Amino acid sequence: METTFQREVDADTPLSSFFLSPPCKNPLQPPVKMLYTLYNCSELSLGWVLTRLTLSYQAPHLSFSTGTLFDMMMCVTFERSIAHIFLDPKSHLYYPVKEDLTMKRKMFGTIASFMFIAFLGAFPKMGFAQEGKWTKKAVMPTPRGGLSTSVVNGKIYAIGGLGGGNNVLSTVEEYDPKTDKWTKKADMPTARLWLSTSAVNEKIYAIGGWDGGGRFFSAVEEYDPKTDKWMKKADMPTARGGLSTSVVNGKIYAIGGWKGMPFSEEYDPKTDTWTKKANMPTGRSRFATGVVNGKIYAIGGIGPEFNGLSTVEAYDPAADT
Repeated sequence: METTFQREVDADTPLSSFFLSPPCKNPLQPPVKMLYTLYNCSELSLGWVLTRLTLSYQAPHLSFSTGTLFDMMMCVTFERSIAHIFLDPKSHLYYPVKEDLTMKRKMFGTIASFMFIAFLGAFPKMGFAQEGKWTKKAVMPTPRGGLSTSVVNGKIYAIGGLGGGNNVLSTVEEYDPKTDKWTKKADMPTARLWLSTSAVNEKIYAIGGWDGGGRFFSAVEEYDPKTDKWMKKADMPTARGGLSTSVVNGKIYAIGGWKGMPFSEEYDPKTDTWTKKANMPTGRSRFATGVVNGKIYAIGGIGPEFNGLSTVEAYDPAADT
């Protein structure tokens, strides 16, 4: 026979905080599932207030979930009681049951709480993830579009592009996310926009591009961030801009291009040679590629009729299909 709870929480218990809890076994042995735990936080002690102020000073950027975890530990530490909210699966009614906190449980809450504060104190500038939010960073020194970026050893290199006054740029600037600072680097030999860059073995390869007029490039130039120097490499067989490049197993795949090019060519930095590969089914430019599990995914772009595309196509370099 199913039983229900007869003991209820005090009438003046505030509904201040709710926390999801796993199913548990209640002393009354009812066929119910614990849904929430209600923490009595109505009487805030001086210790809770001081600790909360410390948390706000040390880590004002805490996400909601982290702050909620902290509040839960504070309630368990400094308050007298909690209540569990149960659901009877047959009647679909909710039943609250009050439980006095034992000294052992309070001590556990106290230790956990101050360990949490000590952790934050040791890392006062630690960034906690904030879901769905963007953070403004130091602006790039040279305003531009049509550039390309690559990452080497945790630093981002912004290369080429079109600047103010329709000036085609050879500018290279390095951004360090750790310090949020930009550093000027050696200019790329060939000024261009709509190029594509990829990194292999800590070197960046700038491939193709457009001069902003009537010329598309086949130039390939290698940049070494360690020495801050550029070196010319074998030209890409097909001159083009608006292409996209991706790396699989140490080789760079140059795909597509303006206007509506379907071409795919493989570059091997070890041998400095190019090899023709299977064409992409949908010719396009100014699209994006990404690599997952050794396959390249071509997404979106502009078609030969200057139409926007939603097409997604996958390329397997191992099978050349």
